[in-house]
This record gives sequence, C-alpha cells and structure tokens, in this order.
Amino acid sequence: MLFNTTAFFAFLARMGEENLAKKDLIEALSRAGFDLQRAVAVKKEMLRAIDHLLERAKEAGVVREDAAVPEVLALVTAAFSAMDRYGGDARSRERMFTIVCDGLRPPRPQTTPSPSSHRGVYRRGRSSR
Repeated sequence: MLFNTTAFFAFLARMGEENLAKKDLIEALSRAGFDLQRAVAVKKEMLRAIDHLLERAKEAGVVREDAAVPEVLALVTAAFSAMDRYGGDARSRERMFTIVCDGLRPPRPQTTPSPSSHRGVYRRGRSSR
C-alpha cells in the first residue's frame, strides 16, 4: 500500500484549524459534565494514530527522521495559537503553516559549492580574489 505523501501535512493543517476552533474545548466539556477520563482515553488513541501517521511519513521520506509526536504537536499548536493571539489573517496562518511544514521536512543534501562560487567572498578579513 502506497503512502499518500501529503496526508501527514494535510492532517497537521486540519489539526491546526481545529485547534483554533476548539481551544477551550476541554474547559467547556468539563463545565458541561463530560467524562474527562474518557477524553484522556480518546487523546491516547489519537496520539497513537498521529504516531502511526508520522512514522509512515518518515518511511516515505517526507518528514525528518528526528521528528517526534510531542514536538510536532507543540510546533503546530504553538504556531496556530500564536497567529490567533497576534491577529494573523488566513494568509499569515498559511505562511506560518508552510514554515512549520518546511521545518519538518528532511534536510536537503548539502551540495559542495564550486570554486567559482566563492569569488569575492571575504574570509578572515581578506577578499578571496
């Protein structure tokens, strides 16, 4: 079975949108008498599902190998919360999300610059010309 390489990032986008819409959900559920122990169980199931999706994305080579669920959730939650707090519009949130996703992608291989690309670059106070 092939892994849809956009699935992980699509999930993160949805999660960020939901975070904005439901940032006070736990508090509201608690006031309404919702069984928070059940919410904890659902959260554990969700974390397992996210971990599975993250591992599949790593295997497909679309997410860096050192990314872990707590870090991914912290990045997405913090980014969307900050945009909400500081008044970012939809375009700002989209740019922020793109930046977060770019940071989660594997690093690009370093290419060795050609000798001609160093012309005019200062090293230790002297020009290389």
